[in-house]
Amino acid sequence: MSNKEENSSEEWSTGLFDCAQDRSNCCLTCWCPCITFGQIAEIVDEGCPPCGVSGIVYGLFSLTGIACCCYACMYRGRMRAKFNLPEEIAEVKHRTIQGPNGQWNSQSSYECNSDCMIHCCCHRCALCQEYRELKYRGYDPALGWKKNLERQQREMGTAMEPPVNPTMMNCEGKCEQEEEKTKMSDGEWSSGLCDCKEDRSNCCVTCFFPCITFGQIAEIVDEGYPPCFVSGGMYGLLCFTGFAYCYACMYRTKMRRKFNMPDEIDEVKHNCLIHWCCNRCALCQEYRELKDRGFDPALGWKKNLQKEEHEMAPPANPTMER
Repeated sequence: MSNKEENSSEEWSTGLFDCAQDRSNCCLTCWCPCITFGQIAEIVDEGCPPCGVSGIVYGLFSLTGIACCCYACMYRGRMRAKFNLPEEIAEVKHRTIQGPNGQWNSQSSYECNSDCMIHCCCHRCALCQEYRELKYRGYDPALGWKKNLERQQREMGTAMEPPVNPTMMNCEGKCEQEEEKTKMSDGEWSSGLCDCKEDRSNCCVTCFFPCITFGQIAEIVDEGYPPCFVSGGMYGLLCFTGFAYCYACMYRTKMRRKFNMPDEIDEVKHNCLIHWCCNRCALCQEYRELKDRGFDPALGWKKNLQKEEHEMAPPANPTMER
């Protein structure tokens, strides 16, 4: 969206404990972290799901204790990938200090940069840092994704094209094919909500272990991050609260927009109603939809890309006979 995003440095613009640089956001995050998280998630997810949905899901995860930190660390990882920030487990820093006897001594300090560790130990500070990072890179999380796009259009004076996912740009020659995939059979599901018998094996897995099917769907929709087991684990935790269908409906909404299915009136409410009434049937339908569009959710995102590269690779030239 902005030049800062394209030419981002490999460092955070502010430190983890620089919360005083934005006192209003610091106070808001202290008392209502779900609001700050929802605003961050809407920008990172580029408008889908909206701030309210992500904030509510965060609130539901808060009922399970530390799970909200795990959910937030997923978005910190996405921010790192979005702005090319390296994800390091630990960083060693060396410094030289002068002792009381006048001698100079070398000391080493270890700084932990693990996303999960940061959110578990300094959760609200991490949210504030991510909020400030988005503002530094030209976004205003409080406005939401659509209003940020409108503001960008007014500043540039030209219509702004939809942002291109950098993950797909890393795969040379894949962007055009992915666009064709998303445009095919727009507007309709390839199978009905209750056509579970079309894939009996997936139907059985989803019936007894819906977290597995959901994790496979989420990995494809999110294009590899977070991986299957993370999304499936978060879904399993929400099952204890009885609100796992709210988390699943977010990904149904993402699927509809990823494949250019038309938005309906109160689309989010419509998707939540489907998952509330027929959660397992909805998961089976989404799984079949991905298969019909050329993906194999059971393989995962990386193996799907590898399979696609293998199919597109030109045949080897036959050896010239002398």
